[in-house]
Amino acid sequence: MEYLLHELLSGTREVVWSSTDDRFVVDIDVRPAGLLCGAFNPLHNGHRELRTVAERLLVGAVGYELSAHNVDKPSLPHGEMLARSRQFEKSVLAITAAPTFVQKAALLPETTFIVGIDTAVRIVNPRFYEASTAQMHNALSTIRDQGCRFLVAGRVVGNKFATLSDIQLPVAFADLFAEIAETDFRSDLSSTGLRGN
Repeated sequence: MEYLLHELLSGTREVVWSSTDDRFVVDIDVRPAGLLCGAFNPLHNGHRELRTVAERLLVGAVGYELSAHNVDKPSLPHGEMLARSRQFEKSVLAITAAPTFVQKAALLPETTFIVGIDTAVRIVNPRFYEASTAQMHNALSTIRDQGCRFLVAGRVVGNKFATLSDIQLPVAFADLFAEIAETDFRSDLSSTGLRGN
């Protein structure tokens, strides 16, 4: 079923799922309550621990979401997408062609996206919406309308452990974001650090 990944990368499909038997499928019977979003280059124990904590907090299954496209980085080629998808063993993985959370929400309604504080900062930064606060508000409104929200994990930024309370959320959309307390989850592992970059 690798052709489904080809379709996603060529633009004819927007999401494929990696099922628990190591195949790509169009959809799965029961979608998870949450998806931990990231580049996973590589997947590490911090990601796995965060997934476990998110499952406890959401009282439901949590899978992973890997996008072929990113607003800050080049698109991933087929071989790299295939290699990264193989890291997830028996875990549910959604592979999308959605670089933004507005697009992810349209493809994956009623999903809680688990993100790090660094990603949450970008979600509420008008720079990623053509420098328009109005467009950012429209995007967040669309995400809300799709029944999606965010569960945010803290991480070390510089020499400080940053959490959701360290960023200014738009008041009208603050309810879309929930913080994972440092006492529930803290991992100072990073994919960048593991790659030695």
